[in-house]
Amino acid sequence: MTGTTVSIITAPTRFLDTANGTYAYRRFGEQAAAAPPLLSPQHLTGTLDNWDPAVADPLASTGQVILFDNAGIGRRHGLCTSLQPTCSR
Repeated sequence: MTGTTVSIITAPTRFLDTANGTYAYRRFGEQAAAAPPLLSPQHLTGTLDNWDPAVADPLASTGQVILFDNAGIGRRHGLCTSLQPTCSR
């Protein structure tokens, strides 16, 4: 490891501003040169904090993992997408 965070517990929550709102996400794990990161959505009303370290941390031991809050959920601010017409507000 070269200074990468490999645990959901210690990974900082970061924010990405877009035209549709602000996304909250955590990116952590071993950076494999050839492998793209694993983008892992949570269920409709789940947040970043619903991920169990017993599941997320082993995934991060073999490559980078990105977890995020869906539109209208958790720390995500902005409009719900047309794919989520009934998402929580």
